[in-house]
This record gives sequence, C-alpha cells and structure tokens, in this order.
Amino acid sequence: MEAGPSSSVLPPRSGDVVLCVDAGGTKTLAVAASVGSKQTFVGQAGCGNCATLGLEAASQVILRAVRDALISAGFGTFFDLIEAGEAEGITTPPLSLSDNDASSADGDGELHSTRQTSSNVRRPRVRAIWIGSAGLSSSAVIGSYRQQLSQLLQEYHLADDSTPIWITNDAVLLSAPMLRDASTQSCVCLIAGTGSAGFAFQRTSSSSEPTSGLESPRAPSSSENEDLPGLATVSKTGGWGYLLGDRGSGWSIGLSTIQLMLTREEQRQFTALPLTHFEAAVLCALDVSTPIELISAAYQDRVCASGGNFFHAEDARKRWLAETTRVVFEYAFDHRGRSGSELATQLLHQAVGECIDSIAKLCCPADRIVPHKSTLVLGGGLWSNRSFLDLLVDMWKQQGRTPFKNIHVVKSPAHEAAAYLAQRFLDIQCETD
Repeated sequence: MEAGPSSSVLPPRSGDVVLCVDAGGTKTLAVAASVGSKQTFVGQAGCGNCATLGLEAASQVILRAVRDALISAGFGTFFDLIEAGEAEGITTPPLSLSDNDASSADGDGELHSTRQTSSNVRRPRVRAIWIGSAGLSSSAVIGSYRQQLSQLLQEYHLADDSTPIWITNDAVLLSAPMLRDASTQSCVCLIAGTGSAGFAFQRTSSSSEPTSGLESPRAPSSSENEDLPGLATVSKTGGWGYLLGDRGSGWSIGLSTIQLMLTREEQRQFTALPLTHFEAAVLCALDVSTPIELISAAYQDRVCASGGNFFHAEDARKRWLAETTRVVFEYAFDHRGRSGSELATQLLHQAVGECIDSIAKLCCPADRIVPHKSTLVLGGGLWSNRSFLDLLVDMWKQQGRTPFKNIHVVKSPAHEAAAYLAQRFLDIQCETD
C-alpha cells in the first residue's frame, strides 16, 4: 500500500496522530503520538506474534493495543460511538485539501448537517502507522498481513487507502534512532535479551532528505528493507533461537552458567572444590539443591506445569533459566566479598565477547558500515545494566576496534519508532522514555 499524495500535502493539524506497534511474543505495545503534545500514549495487549497466532488473530491483538493507546490520547468518545454502531458522520478527518474544502461547502445541506452533529467528537486522523511484528517470514506474508490490517483499521475509521502502513520485523524498529538523526547514515543494532539478534541498516536516498514531516514515503524498492521506505538492510546475524544460537543473550549466559557448574561438579570427583557463594545462589534461584540436579531440572517437561502448548512450555523454561542471569550480574558487579565473583565475571566476559563478535560481523562490508560514522543501537534487557554496557565499551576498545559515533540504548523500540514517525509526519519532537 503506497502513501497517497494527500499524506504529504496537508500540514499537521489537531487530531493528527502517528502510531507504532511492537508486536512481540509476550506482549504487544502500541504507542501513539499526536499533534500538540510531546507526550506519547500507550496501549498494551498480549502476544502479537503473527506466526504463533495467525494473521487474523494477531491483527485483532494489534487493534486492541492501538485502541487503548488512542483512548489514552483522548479519543475515547470516538471509539464509544464506533463500537456502538453510530459511525455515521464519525469518519476520520479528510486526508486531502479538496475533501476538506468540500466538507465546508454550503451547497450540501445534508453533509453540512452530518458534520455539525459530529463536530464535538475528537476524531483521530492517522498519518502513518509502523508495525514491527515478530514472526514475519517473507514479503508475501507482509503483503497478506497488510491487507488484513488495512481492512480492520478501515472498519474502525482509522485508515484509508492513502494511509502509509509499514510492516517490518520487530527488530527493524531499532533503526529509528538512526532515522531520527540526519547526520548518521547507518547503524548497527544488537538485541541482547533472553535471545539475541543483530542487524545493520543504511539509509537510502529516499530518507536522506530533511524530514519536514510533509514528504510522502514511496514504495520500497527490492533493495530496501521489507516494507520501510528509505531503509536498506545491509546484513543480519543471529536470531536463530535458543536451540541453535542466541549467543551473548540471557539464555546463553544461563546455559553457560549451568555448564560451568556441572563441569566444576565433575572436577570434585578428583579435587576438593568448595561450593562458592555464587554457585549456591544459582542453585537457590533455579530451585534445586545440588549442581547435579540441574540436569533433570533443565530437561523438565514444562508443558503440564505451564498448562499450555509447546510455546508456553518453552517460555516457562526460558523464564526459569533467566533467573541465572540476575545472579551472574549481581556477583560480577556487586559481590560484596562473597566467593565466586571471578566465575560470574568470567561468564559475562564470555557473553560480551560473543556480542562483540556479532557487532564486528555487522560492521561489514567496510565501505557501507563505518563505525565512526555510525550509531550502535543496543536493545534488550541486558543493556539496562550500565555495568554490562561499560564492559562492552571497554572490551571493544581493548581489542583496538574503531569506536562508534554514537551509542544509543533503546528502552522501548515502539517509543523510538513513534518518535521518528512524529518527527517525519507531524514535525514534532517526542520523548522516547
């Protein structure tokens, strides 16, 4: 769906909003930004992974999150009327100058009357929506998903044929800090949370012009990223999932911790090796009494325990192992004289080394991704610990690597992307926290 000319003609006005949705495997977060406010508004729903739910069900989840965000932005009466079936006259504001002129014409009494009856209802005009979704597998899926979402949004008077609807993998939302900075032409993005994945992006000519908020995005060429005009994916790394990869992730740290503890338990057959405070804390966090019990606990069938399907069971397994990461961070950075801190530090050095390997891969080819001209964007829960970030910077420097122009830690990809849309389409600056 290409943006029609009307989206680039009108200056921003009251009622204009932009939306970003981050649809992940655990929750779906919608963020709305509107004209006249630097504040953003949030709506939340459950799992929005379209591969897990299917396109139709995932679309409904996105609609719930969008609805809640727009209600928070002050459009509650609008939704009350829509959902009560009183949609006549409660359409979105006109998207072209000609439509706007026609609405005020005196020659059409019926139209004039309809406008008057709805004039006191605050109505959203969605200038653009960016949906970053987990589970997207191909351009064909994106096309089908857009059709499904477009139809649903039009039923709720939130979009028409001219509304730009961008659909990308959820990781692409991390490119937003680079897109907001006109002086930066490329970025390397690394996600390190429960899992890990990395991407390198570069601007294309359609995004190199100043973002006045009035230009119309064109349809992406074959060299551009999926569905986002002005952005090309240079390279990717990781994203293989916990069974095959996720190097440098929380899962990887937890797995390495258990492997280290089991190795030390084997050594105790031949050498007196006392259990450290760190190891004891890990056992407590994972609810086992001895290191050897970690084997059966790791392979425990969690389907019955979770009361759900395979995906729920594996999520339960990840959550169980995630408790290990918390202990590793605690003992590496604040051990308070307790034994085993060197083991925790060793594990984090290993994880940061894996992150550096991923970042270094993404800095290729050298003629397209130049670190001192690029932004390093870091997303995922591990980077919320400042000491972990400092360790990355120190180890990168120790290896003699070229520093990045900027390092940007993303707390919420949806907020970052909504801020970019607000800058581009509404000509306003929004907070991203």
